[in-house]
Amino acid sequence: TKVKESKNVDGKTFQESVTESPVTIEGYTPVRNGTATITIGVENNVINFYYYKDVKLTANSKTEPFDNTEKSVSGFTGAPEDADFTAITVGAKGTSAGEYPAKFPEHTVGTVDATAKYIVVEANPGALVITADANEVVVIIRGHNDMKVYDGKEYTVTGYDVVSISNALYKEKDFTFSGTAEAKRTRFGKTEMGLKPENFTNNNPNFSNVKFEIKDGGLTINASAEEVVVTITEHSATETYDGTEKSVTGYTVTDISNELYTEDDFTFNGTAEAKGTNEGFYPMEVKAEDFTNDNPNF
Repeated sequence: TKVKESKNVDGKTFQESVTESPVTIEGYTPVRNGTATITIGVENNVINFYYYKDVKLTANSKTEPFDNTEKSVSGFTGAPEDADFTAITVGAKGTSAGEYPAKFPEHTVGTVDATAKYIVVEANPGALVITADANEVVVIIRGHNDMKVYDGKEYTVTGYDVVSISNALYKEKDFTFSGTAEAKRTRFGKTEMGLKPENFTNNNPNFSNVKFEIKDGGLTINASAEEVVVTITEHSATETYDGTEKSVTGYTVTDISNELYTEDDFTFNGTAEAKGTNEGFYPMEVKAEDFTNDNPNF
């Protein structure tokens, strides 16, 4: 097929040499770039230059969602229907989320097809893109719990458990914990660890929607059920009658059966006083119900 009109070279005589070079033709590449020379004769004084048709190839691209199976893309576009570029292969494959370039082999540019009619002048890469799974993955975290009876010592509970993960492809190694899974307490009550979703970070690029549900852990100190006996002794006094009113007040804590319990741990709501004028015994009548325990540890 003629790709450009011929030109005539005038003014040449018999036996004279003529030298020509292939001209530039848009969309075509000369088969040979060198010059050609002929000697003017009686007939067929023609110089022919042959050209390949230029072809621009583009590797195929594909986008797939992550599902932990290997994905692939292969092939290219841009070749004419009657071209034969079966010697050229290009593709990419991958499993994890990301972009995998599909690059043509080196020296693809300049390749002539099997029909010897076409030549590659451009080889544009494609790509396999594996997108992160956008479906929600729920990770349930439960902090450790412990319960102790008050004995004046500090106790500690640490750690957490991964109770469940909604997607079997997502694993405990796919996230990190940046908080402190710990609770300490000495006195009656509860101290929570304070675990929060923001303490956990998804590090797996294959999943873009990971939710952490937290069941906080903690340490509970229960009040001691052991009986504590506080012995109270009323103050006493002996006076001689003289016609004036006499009185005695107060009491003394003479014993507490548990060393962790102190006189500051209770209050007295009665009246620790006895008074009288005439001869006789006047009881103070301090009662157990006049005292109230204020220490929740007991």
